[in-house]
Amino acid sequence: SSRPSCGDYAISYVQLKRKGNICTVKCKIFPEHRVHAKLYAVTLKVDEDEEKVTSIQCHDCVAAQGVCKHAIVLLMWVHRRSEETSCTEVQCYWQKSKLSRVGTTLKFISAEDSSKGSPMLPSNYTVLETFLEEGKK
Repeated sequence: SSRPSCGDYAISYVQLKRKGNICTVKCKIFPEHRVHAKLYAVTLKVDEDEEKVTSIQCHDCVAAQGVCKHAIVLLMWVHRRSEETSCTEVQCYWQKSKLSRVGTTLKFISAEDSSKGSPMLPSNYTVLETFLEEGKK
């Protein structure tokens, strides 16, 4: 139940509610073997100030008296989400290129400076040779 592939595909609906320092996460989990059967409802409560799980309960499982695998699936899913980087921590892909600074902060740019390493040549040169021959024509 703690495998990422198990939890990520088993979680169906997720709701989050914050009230004071208590965060309540409710979800529906697909049954493992009977995909068209009723979904299991699981509730997780976390004390955000203490960073501690206060309760977790599966409402539809026979094994809900102890800790069932559906509760573990939700717990591990929430844990994996908490370790993901924030969307604001991802490197920006729309930054201006070096070439766009020519004429402002750069006087000129050489071809060597504009590339970030050596070009990758294919292991099979027949396509490259054919392209060069067509270019000469």
